[in-house]
Amino acid sequence: MSSQKQYVQEPVAIVGLACRLPGNSDSPTALWKFLERGGIAINDPPKSRFNFKGHYDGSTKPGTMRPPGGMFIETVDPADFDAQFFRIPKIDATAMDPQQRQLLEVVYEGLENAGITLEDLDGASIGCFIGSYAVGRARLAALYFPC
Repeated sequence: MSSQKQYVQEPVAIVGLACRLPGNSDSPTALWKFLERGGIAINDPPKSRFNFKGHYDGSTKPGTMRPPGGMFIETVDPADFDAQFFRIPKIDATAMDPQQRQLLEVVYEGLENAGITLEDLDGASIGCFIGSYAVGRARLAALYFPC
């Protein structure tokens, strides 16, 4: 009896993609073009996030930012969300983390990209695999959400 486990690799079909990334990469096509031209996504933090000048002074003092910028998504306004489309009460949408709202939109765009309607999902065996990165948590998360 072998102590190594045997794994069976099941085929997976990727039929739809969507993304929100820095460098104005808010679609798979835009991301591909960004990568082809060797783009660098560093930019200044949006004024709505925090006072950049209050956190960066070029030094390495504790409590200051080390890099002179970041990789922020330029095309997203965290307050812009169509709660009614997702049938979420306005009060609940206001209380949601902006990343949760973005996740709903990106998953929907991925399904749309695949040509899958919401009606097609009812009872279907479909999964949405999501990669997310949060510097504050310092980890990369690969999430699986049954749609």
